[in-house]
Amino acid sequence: DFEQQMARVGAIAGSSKSDLKSLSDQAVDLGAKTSLSASEVAKGMEELAALGMNTNQIMKAMPGVISAAEASGFSNNCDYYGFIFKLV
Repeated sequence: DFEQQMARVGAIAGSSKSDLKSLSDQAVDLGAKTSLSASEVAKGMEELAALGMNTNQIMKAMPGVISAAEASGFSNNCDYYGFIFKLV
């Protein structure tokens, strides 16, 4: 579920309540504007948080990460998440 996914992102990244709202809003927005769903964007955010990025770093990175992954022609979620690890 999207809300649970975002709660994990916030917990790992140490996000405040307002930061978590901003992350959630961005995930929904990117989910509407890209080939990924909001839940898939949230999973990518979680991966970045697990790599040590804070809220601001995640929010700055996600649009570019998704654009680069789409340009590389990823074909499934495994490709997308693997692409994140290669970028960072």
